[in-house]
Formats: sequence, C-alpha cells, structure tokens
Amino acid sequence: MLRPTREQAVRLFVTKVLAGAGKAPQVALGPVVWNIDPGHDTKCWYFLVSSARPKNQLRILQFKVMNDDRPFVEQARTDLMMEFLLRKGGIVIADFDDELELAKWGEAVAPSERTKRIRLNLERERAA
Repeated sequence: MLRPTREQAVRLFVTKVLAGAGKAPQVALGPVVWNIDPGHDTKCWYFLVSSARPKNQLRILQFKVMNDDRPFVEQARTDLMMEFLLRKGGIVIADFDDELELAKWGEAVAPSERTKRIRLNLERERAA
C-alpha cells in the first residue's frame, strides 16, 4: 500500500475536517504535542483539529504520526493551516498553542457535557 505524501495527507485531512461543517466553518488547531501509546516505547507526535458542527456539536480529529518525528508533524500543521486558508468558503480559523485553551474554545462554541468534561479533565491534569 502506498503511503500518501505529507501534502496529500494534509489535503485529505482538511477535506475530512470540513465535511459537514456548514457554510461558514469554524475550525481550531491545537498545539503539537506528544504521547507514548500503550505497548510502545517511542513518542508519537500529534495535534488536534476541532470543528464546530451544526446543533452544538464539536468534532475533534487527531493528526498523528506514529514515530518520533516532531519536525514532520510541525510542518504538517503549518501545511494544514495553509490548506485551510486556500480553501474557499470563509473558514474561521482559531490557532492555539495550549490544549486547555483549545478545550475552552470547544466548550464555548459547542457547550455540552462532553466539551465540559474535556476541559475539566485537562484542568485536573494540569493541577496534578
């Protein structure tokens, strides 16, 4: 199976983010962060992209690379921002360098028990 290039992956990802986002999409990009998945011993780098949906819903997607390649993910995030800017349709883009601020944005644009729980979990994590 051929792996898509970074540019192809970004275009596909943006299309997925915008699908069903309405005529004036609101999207938010989170910071590049890392995690170590259970059963693995190397970092995987990722960032989240959220989009406000009709009926007070929030869609959260993750752009993740399964190896320790931060520069690749940082460039993919920059490419993603540019791809949003090049798309037609008046996309509103919020750019966050803090996961908690992204969660607060999500709760503000799509208030629900789910978005409140996400924010509270991040606040608890920070307090620990």
